[in-house]
Amino acid sequence: MNRCLQNLSSTLLFSIALLACPSVPASPEQPKPEDFAWGFPVIVDTQSDIYQVTLPESLYRAVASPQLADLRVFDGRGSLVPFLLIPPKTDETPPPAPIPVPFFPLYRSREQADPANIRIETARSGAILQIHSDSANEQNRVLWGYLIDLGEERQAIRGLKLQWQDAGDNLMTRVRLEQSDDLSMWRPLGTPATVVSLRFDGHRIKRNQVSFSASPQRYLRLHWPAGAQGIELVQIHALVSQTRPAPQITWITLKPIGKEEDDGQRHYLYDSGGLFPVTRLQVRLPGDNVLATIRIESRSQPEGPWRLRHQGLVYSVSVQGNTLVNETIAIPTTSDRTWRLTVTKALGLVDPPPSLQLGWQPHRLRFLASGHPPYLIACGNARMPPLPPSFQHTLKTLLGKTKDVSVATATIGPRQPLGDPSLLSPPRIVPWRRWLLWAVLFLGVGTIALMVRRLVREMRQP
Repeated sequence: MNRCLQNLSSTLLFSIALLACPSVPASPEQPKPEDFAWGFPVIVDTQSDIYQVTLPESLYRAVASPQLADLRVFDGRGSLVPFLLIPPKTDETPPPAPIPVPFFPLYRSREQADPANIRIETARSGAILQIHSDSANEQNRVLWGYLIDLGEERQAIRGLKLQWQDAGDNLMTRVRLEQSDDLSMWRPLGTPATVVSLRFDGHRIKRNQVSFSASPQRYLRLHWPAGAQGIELVQIHALVSQTRPAPQITWITLKPIGKEEDDGQRHYLYDSGGLFPVTRLQVRLPGDNVLATIRIESRSQPEGPWRLRHQGLVYSVSVQGNTLVNETIAIPTTSDRTWRLTVTKALGLVDPPPSLQLGWQPHRLRFLASGHPPYLIACGNARMPPLPPSFQHTLKTLLGKTKDVSVATATIGPRQPLGDPSLLSPPRIVPWRRWLLWAVLFLGVGTIALMVRRLVREMRQP
């Protein structure tokens, strides 16, 4: 009896220890180009010790790992070449604070489209001190626009931010900017902009910025067409451009591949067709004058859980012949392939279904010109383990600090097949731990049954 208990205890302890032990992988062999489904030839025009390429859209449609862990570089003889992946640059620098600028209302008579004659009093520095209007009848005048003084330091100004008293009313109008350096001759600045303040389903649409690309002259006139809805401003800020250029975003447009309905809500499904590092979203609604509250989700696996990426208001509104759409949506970087857009409420007809646009930035790949050219970038192996951290650390030290001027730019050729396309599918995971656990349980039950049988047999003996 005691021996049976000892055997059972030993078996259970050994099995539990085996379950707790991590698996020890066999020493990996050096990968070869045919171990990957796809290859991309590297085209070099100049001789250099270090080359750099920008990964194209076709490569993101060929990789099997969202982290690009299955990416390798080979030389002409099939030997591995050291390389480093450089992630896209993210501009996390906050924009410069807006600068308040002085402004003065301009009026016109109800019978005229242009402003009344005015006399402007300025200081020696050019600053506007006061405006005198020739119109004595205040009851017969209406607001025409505003005169703005940007001051001396205006080279970096690239826009205006308007602030008005919010009375809860909807506002939609087109405004124009004119510039002058002598308060006499005026010429257009930029293109007309749409100023909007609307409310829908607890959300608010507000567009209160007017942008321009060139450095303006000192004095600006902001006004709107006769008969259009005017704006009583309480403050104007000058917007200063950032010193660093905005990141270049590449966009892909997705059409729905399926549709689901649940609890009166309509879900649209999208497939990006690749593992793109998405950082921006945009929804294109059909037609004009459509507003909708939506929810955007994504997932990495076909049967995995959905992760919320954004929820809020999207719109496409026609204002005086111009279409106003919602701003681009910024999200944390994700390489999920499957997306779902849910329309929770809509004003206007959402038919045909909306398009979903994904904005992403490509990685750069920098490699040493070792071995024998030509060089090849291989990818497409879901079984390929990532490179060891020590390898990446060494290359970051060596290649990451290299000045861009000493790196030659190369290009990537069209995709070509290398190995079996089945390499793109992840290996079937055998649940051996679960099987072992069931085996231990059956073994334990069988051992106990033998013990009971032996005990009953011993009890029957005289």
